[in-house]
Amino acid sequence: MVVHGGRFALLTGSEMGILHALAEVFPRVLSKGAAMDALYSTRPDQEPEAKIVDVFICKLRKKIEPLGIFIDTSWGNGYALRAETRPVLVEVPA
Repeated sequence: MVVHGGRFALLTGSEMGILHALAEVFPRVLSKGAAMDALYSTRPDQEPEAKIVDVFICKLRKKIEPLGIFIDTSWGNGYALRAETRPVLVEVPA
């Protein structure tokens, strides 16, 4: 779950992994390679797909934009979070 501005959004594990990586470097740019590492760090047996990061970024944007958190694309570099403050990420036990 991500909490920002008194609102929250529930995220999948993959979405949370990418958002966590983005929050760690906030407000700097996270390279696409680093996003791929965050996504596949829990899936060492799966073959990475280059476009999968774009798919997860798209899904993540839809969930977090209502909270006032945006993901900017830095063409040729990667992605960066844009928000007034760093978002709070909360792990919810299953």
